[in-house]
Amino acid sequence: MDATQTIQWFPGHMAKAKRLIYEKLKLVDLIVEIVDARIPISSRNPNFLDAAINKPRIIVLNKCDLADENMTEKWVLSLKTENNRVFCANCKLGKGLERFVFLAKDLLKKTKNDQIRAVICGIPNVGKSSFINKMVGKRKAKVENRPAVTQSVGWFRMKRGVDFLDTPGILWPKFENPKIGENLAMVGSIKHSILDNEALAIILIEFLMAHYKDSLENRFKTDFSGFSADRILNTIGQKRGALLSGGKINTKRAADTILEEFRNSKLGRITLEKI
Repeated sequence: MDATQTIQWFPGHMAKAKRLIYEKLKLVDLIVEIVDARIPISSRNPNFLDAAINKPRIIVLNKCDLADENMTEKWVLSLKTENNRVFCANCKLGKGLERFVFLAKDLLKKTKNDQIRAVICGIPNVGKSSFINKMVGKRKAKVENRPAVTQSVGWFRMKRGVDFLDTPGILWPKFENPKIGENLAMVGSIKHSILDNEALAIILIEFLMAHYKDSLENRFKTDFSGFSADRILNTIGQKRGALLSGGKINTKRAADTILEEFRNSKLGRITLEKI
């Protein structure tokens, strides 16, 4: 599939979960939106934002340890509003999550409820289950490093006066802007089969050459000045031993290599969406 085509992706359980979440919204005081700090716009579901526009919201920029620190600081300022609070975290390790209760109580200081009820929302594989596990203190929510693991809605109680409603990762029916689909595929929030990895790797290489050239060159110990993206991909394949019979470069394996190294932050701290 060409990486520039409009992408349609809406499994049946996501449609069901969307209806359930909308039904539960009237029961909650607060929305906790987990987004990927590397793609702060692409990892926000516009349909869900519209449905919950009047609810106080805390935006957690998760995986901030993988993102460009300077860009993350700018996104925090950009996303913060009168009805929003924003903070950075590593939900898997629990770093930064100590700010949550303070921000929640500050947002809801006018409420008379002793127990805050918060819905946790976000796209697949963004870190919702890791957030709940760290906040609740026990491994209660299922966590795997692949999209669409949580497929039901359930409540969890935190000792410090917060009830969390966990929800499945929900995407919208199609991405009209191909760049959103590309970004989601690069960070692994949609299945690898949705986009062609070689086309995706070329797009990533072009972005890195424009914004993080030193990181790319340092990782592969090569000066890529004057190289085309295709030539860089072939060079990466050669350096990583991705060879077919006869010495031909296995570009599929080379593409998988650079995508995995990006996702695992081996290329450095990179943010795909600039501000």
